[in-house]
Amino acid sequence: MINIPFQTIDWSSVEKVIYPGETGTAIWQTLQYNGLRIRRVEYSANYLADHWCQKGHIVHCLKGSFVSELENKSAITLTEGMSYIVSDDLSSHRSISKEGCQLLIIDGNFLKINQAIFPESLWTVPSLPVKSTSAILKTCSECTATFLKTNATSIGLSTG
Repeated sequence: MINIPFQTIDWSSVEKVIYPGETGTAIWQTLQYNGLRIRRVEYSANYLADHWCQKGHIVHCLKGSFVSELENKSAITLTEGMSYIVSDDLSSHRSISKEGCQLLIIDGNFLKINQAIFPESLWTVPSLPVKSTSAILKTCSECTATFLKTNATSIGLSTG
């Protein structure tokens, strides 16, 4: 676990790096710590990622909207104020944005699967009809809450 002292982030002073997508571009501003990466990412209009990603992320949509397409052909739309979370190697996903968007993305070692506290039996969500996205999100929220309650101390979270 790393210690990060209290600090502010002035995103206007963080270097912007442009990554071309299959179509459009992604502009990343990245803060890198040991085992933790924090990014402000902006997708242009008509952005389609040029790869499928298996990394875990916490993604929060700051502005606009985008679709996280999963390799199993399902898709989740996030709009301003919405977030998703996934651990490493639990999905293959890519981003699509028709109008462009701004995101805050956090990832790092804390999203790696720990077999001792997140057994393989919890790696999959039961198949649900596409129209039950809210049920999937509710299941994810309940799973995350249970995980955090059970493992707060071992992953360095305060339970007070």
